Amino acid sequence: MKKTWNDEMYEIQADFCRAIAHPRRLKMLELLRDKPRTVTEMADLLDTTPPNISQHLKILMAHGILERKKNGVRVLYSLAYPELVDVEEKVREILAEVIRKRGSLVQALKG
Repeated sequence: MKKTWNDEMYEIQADFCRAIAHPRRLKMLELLRDKPRTVTEMADLLDTTPPNISQHLKILMAHGILERKKNGVRVLYSLAYPELVDVEEKVREILAEVIRKRGSLVQALKG
């Protein structure tokens, strides 16, 4: 296997993946695929508090996953890389296939 990255780059990639690997943050990314949103909008849509959303935004911002833009008194958050949505969808497709295969395996073992 050709090594294209050094160990530090793999650590950076793993850290990036950990930043989005939280159910609430995945939901936030899903919301932001449609349009930029404020903390309050996201909190209302996700049935949580603005401080909770802000904590998650801090992590996503620190990893360069989101952008922040002031619009008057409002602060809007958007995806820095909209293609993350494509990655998220691909992961879901793979996960659905894994679940399907596991289910088939369980059925085969029971039968």
